[in-house]
Amino acid sequence: MLFRRTIFLLTLFGVLAFIPVVGHMWNLQITRHEELEQKAIKQQTGTMAVTASRGTIYDSQGNVLAISSTAYDIVISPKAIVQKQEELDKKKKKAIETGKPYADYDKDVKGLVVDGMASILGQDAGELEEKCSDTESQYKRLAQKVDKDVEDQIRAYIEDNGLTGCIYLQPNTKRYYPYSTLASQIVGFTNDNGGAYGLESTFEDELKGKDGLVVTAQNGRGLDVLNFFQDYYDAEDGEDLHLTLDAGIQQMCESALKKGIEENEVQDGGFIIAMSCDTGAVLGMASYPDYDLNNYNKVLDEGLLGTLDARAQEYKDKGDDEQTARQKAYSDLLNTQWRNKAINDTYEPGSTFKSLVLAAALEEGVTSPADTFNCTGSIQVYDREINCSRRSGHGHQTLAQAVGNSCNPVFITLGQRLGEERFYHYLEEFGIANADGSSASTGIDLPGEGGSLVWDYKDFGPVNLATASFGQRFNITPIQLIAAANAVINGGYYYQPYVVDSVEDAKGNVTYSADPTPLRQVISASTSATCREMLEGVVGNGLTGKNAYRAGYRIGGKTGTSETLVEGQYIVSFLGFAPADDPKVVVLVGLDNPKNAGSRSYPVTPSGKYISGGGMAAPVAGDLLVDILDYLDYGKQYTSDELAGADTEVPKLVGLDLAYAKDLAQSKGFTCAVVGEGDDTSEVKYQTAASGSYVPKGSELTLYIGEAAPPDSVAVPDLTGKSPDQAMAALHEVGLYMKATGSSKYYTDETRVYNQSIAAGTTAKPGDVVSVSFQDTTDRDNELGALG
Repeated sequence: MLFRRTIFLLTLFGVLAFIPVVGHMWNLQITRHEELEQKAIKQQTGTMAVTASRGTIYDSQGNVLAISSTAYDIVISPKAIVQKQEELDKKKKKAIETGKPYADYDKDVKGLVVDGMASILGQDAGELEEKCSDTESQYKRLAQKVDKDVEDQIRAYIEDNGLTGCIYLQPNTKRYYPYSTLASQIVGFTNDNGGAYGLESTFEDELKGKDGLVVTAQNGRGLDVLNFFQDYYDAEDGEDLHLTLDAGIQQMCESALKKGIEENEVQDGGFIIAMSCDTGAVLGMASYPDYDLNNYNKVLDEGLLGTLDARAQEYKDKGDDEQTARQKAYSDLLNTQWRNKAINDTYEPGSTFKSLVLAAALEEGVTSPADTFNCTGSIQVYDREINCSRRSGHGHQTLAQAVGNSCNPVFITLGQRLGEERFYHYLEEFGIANADGSSASTGIDLPGEGGSLVWDYKDFGPVNLATASFGQRFNITPIQLIAAANAVINGGYYYQPYVVDSVEDAKGNVTYSADPTPLRQVISASTSATCREMLEGVVGNGLTGKNAYRAGYRIGGKTGTSETLVEGQYIVSFLGFAPADDPKVVVLVGLDNPKNAGSRSYPVTPSGKYISGGGMAAPVAGDLLVDILDYLDYGKQYTSDELAGADTEVPKLVGLDLAYAKDLAQSKGFTCAVVGEGDDTSEVKYQTAASGSYVPKGSELTLYIGEAAPPDSVAVPDLTGKSPDQAMAALHEVGLYMKATGSSKYYTDETRVYNQSIAAGTTAKPGDVVSVSFQDTTDRDNELGALG
C-alpha cells in the first residue's frame, strides 16, 4: 500500500511538474513557431541585395544615351568595429604578457575609421562618431555611388590599416549619360528612387529590372560563415530602350536652336522638333535652356541663372527669409531647365496654323487654286474690324499668293466658308480639340505633355472662328502643331508622334515595338499635294518664307508670329518640310521672346532686326533642313532658274578693304573665298570672276590679297556624265562658273552632263562661265526603252 501510494504521488507530482514545461514547449513550438522561426533565420543568416543593372537607352543608330555602370556605396559596421577593437586589445594584452612587440595591435579602430572617412569622403567627423556609436548595427551607409578615384582610395585605406569588415564597399550601379546635355529633357535622369524625369521616369518599370539576393549562414557573433551555406537569387536586368532619336540629328537641332537664340537676342529659350513624315517618329527634339544629365541639379544657362536674385526677391516679398527664398528660386530655375518646351508648354501658333486651315478649305471644296481674293487691309466680322498684317492691303491675289503673303482677311474668309461646324470638325481631326470640349493632346510617350486650350464648340462663335482661322486666341503645344501639319503635307495621314521605337529584354527579345500605322486620314492625297505646292511657293517664290530658301533643296513651309499674354512679347516660328515634292522630314522652330526694343506696331530687337517668324525662325529652319537632308543623304534638286541663269553682275571688289569687299559681294548674293596672307583691312588685289561679268547668283567669288594672284589660265575639266553638284564642284576647283541648260524644271542626282560649251582640256581664264547641257538619265532610259 505504501509503495503504491508513493508511486501514485510521484506520478501525480511528476505530471503536475511537467505541465508548465509542456505548456512552455507548446508556446515555443506551436504558438510562437513562426515568430521564433523568423528570429532564428535572422540570427543564423545574412542577406545582401544584388542590384539589377538598369536598362540602357540607345538612339536609332545604336549610340548609347544612358547606361548604368558599377559603382560602390561606402558602408561601415559599428558592431564589427567594436569586435575588431576587442580582438586587438586581447592580442595586445597577450603580447605584453609574453614580452612580444605589440605595436601592430595598439590601434584605435574607431578613430581610424572616423579620421580616414572624414578625410577621403569630406564628411563631418562628429557625424561619423555618432554613426560608429550605434554598436548593435552592422550597416551604416556613409556614401553612395562614389567615383572611381574615391573607391580606390578607400580600398587602399582598408588594406593599409587592417579594417576589413569594419569598412566595406557594397556594389551598386550609377547612371551615366555619355552625351551630357544631348536630349536632356527627353532622356531625363534618375535619383535614389529610380527614374525621376523624362523617359527614365516614363519607362521606369521596364528599365529598373528586379534586384537579386545572396543569403549566407552567420555565426553567433553575426559574422558570415564562409563555405558553410549560401543561396543566390539572380537579379533580372532591366530592359533596353531603342529610340527614334538620331544623335546626329538631335545635335543639329540643339545647335540650330542655340544659334537662333544667340543671333536673334531671344530671352526665354525656344524649341525645335524634327519628325519623320512617313511615321510620326521624332528624329530630334530640342528645348532650351537645357542641362547636364550627369549633374542635373546645377543650372547651366547663365541667362537663366541671372534671374535668380529677382526670383528670390519675389519670395522674400511674400515673407520668406533670405535662405528659403533663394532655395525656392533656385528650385524654380531647375524646373525651368528640366521643362521640355516642345511638349509641356502651349502657345498661340499664329500663322503656322494657316496651313491646316488651307488644307481643310481645299478638302471641303470651299476654295480652289483658281480662286482670287481682294485684300483691302482689314475685314469686318460682326462688330469688329480685324486687320491684315499689311494695313494697306495685298490687293488682288490668288490663293497661292494669299498663302505666301499670310493674308489674314483671306484666311478669315476661308474659315467663314467652312463654317463653325466643319471648322471644329477639322480641329478634332487634326488632334487640336476634342468633341467633348476637353483638352486634347497627342499621347506622345513622354511625361508631362500639355494639352490644347480651345473653345468648347458651344462657345465657338463667329469672332472666335475668325481669329482661329489665322491661329490666334487659342493655345496648343508644339508637338500638336507639327503632328497636325505633318498630315497636311504627307498625303493626309495623321500619325501619333513617338520617341520609343522598341523595348528589348536582357536576352534580346523585343517586348514592345511601336506601331507607325496612321491613326486616320484627314485629307485626301490630292489636297495634300496642292498644299505642298502652295507651301513650297511660300519659300521659293520670294514671299514670307523666303529666308528658308536654299538652292538645291525643295523646301516648303509657313511662318508664324504670335503675341504672348505679355504685351510686346512674341513667339516667332517656322514650320518647314523637305523635299517638298515627297516630304521626308518636317521641322518646327520656335523662338520665345526676342528682345523687343521697338513698339507693338513695329517690334525690333536692339540690333534693329524686325521680330517675325520669317526673319528669325525661317533661316534657322532652312539651315536645319539642309543639314538633315545632307545627313540622310537625300540628293539635291536644283530648279532650272537656280542653275541656268548667269544673270548676276559681279561688282568691282579690287582696291577695297577685304571686309568691305566681302560685305558688298554678300549683299549681291555671292559668297567669298580668300586667297593670300592678310586680315580684314588688307586690300583686294585681284578677283574672279571679273567685275562687270555675269555669273549665277549664289556663286563663290575668289578674292586675292597680299602677294597672291590668280593663274593666267586654267584647264577646263571634262564634265561629261557628272551630276549638277559634281559639275559645279569640278568647275569651282579651277575657278570657273557654270550656266546650266537643257533639263526640265528640276535638276536632280539623276541629271547628267552630256555637253559643255568649252571643250575639256582647253584653256580658259579664271572666272569664265561654261555653259553645260544636262539631260535626265531617267528620260534618256525611257527613250531608249521606247526605241528598243
